[in-house]
Amino acid sequence: MVMGQANEGIPIVIIKGYHHDHLRGEGTSKDLLRPRELDVFR
Repeated sequence: MVMGQANEGIPIVIIKGYHHDHLRGEGTSKDLLRPRELDVFR
């Protein structure tokens, strides 16, 4: 499912089969935030 296809109110994209072994972090919501200088929406 792609974001915006339906009206569930869940602001996330689920990618099945994605291997995330190279990602670092503790798995918290803070890990999803980009540094302010790289974020074009803030």
